[in-house]
Amino acid sequence: TRSLVGSEMCIRDSPSIFHVMEAKLKKEVWKKKVDVAIHKLWKESIEEEAAGKSSMIYLNPTYTPNKPHHLWETTSTCPRDVRRAGIKAKMASGAYILQYNRARFNQTHDTTCPLCKEAEEDVPHFLVSCPALADVRESLLSDMMEEIPLVFEDHPTRGWNPQQIAHLILDATHPDVADLLPISEYMLTRLESKSRILCFALHRSRALTLGYRP
Repeated sequence: TRSLVGSEMCIRDSPSIFHVMEAKLKKEVWKKKVDVAIHKLWKESIEEEAAGKSSMIYLNPTYTPNKPHHLWETTSTCPRDVRRAGIKAKMASGAYILQYNRARFNQTHDTTCPLCKEAEEDVPHFLVSCPALADVRESLLSDMMEEIPLVFEDHPTRGWNPQQIAHLILDATHPDVADLLPISEYMLTRLESKSRILCFALHRSRALTLGYRP
């Protein structure tokens, strides 16, 4: 249905067939105009839909046609790396099930973290704050932070709250991060690699502690 609606919008916004015939555009020019129109249509449609979904708050809402998200673009073909990327993708897209998610889907009324039993188990708590995962998190998060030059006064180890650090871990290009900390392509690649390791280590520790298969 969405594809049909998109096609109708594209047709409606396109010039009439008579205008095209009179313009006598070359095939290459016409193909480029069509590609631009289609990419613009889907870019606006995807970004508008993403903006209305609370589960997408940790992903940069900007969509670049014909370009994979940097999470996948920086992932190697190694099965272990792909598996790590898959876990991180679930966390970033809101598909990773924590107690907070279970409560939203009426699977439980209790949002308390089953590991520490001290706070609500949402994404920032799981990735940044849960004391039960501190031993796993500390060295990996510190290693990740070392990729950020200390010349920045707003270095994440200096006063950033758990929500901001969660944004940095899950999508360093998100406006909430980029506005405070410019990320170069090299830095982004390094952060992605280490954040995948961090996310998977936390996932594995949580699963083993709760008796699940990681």
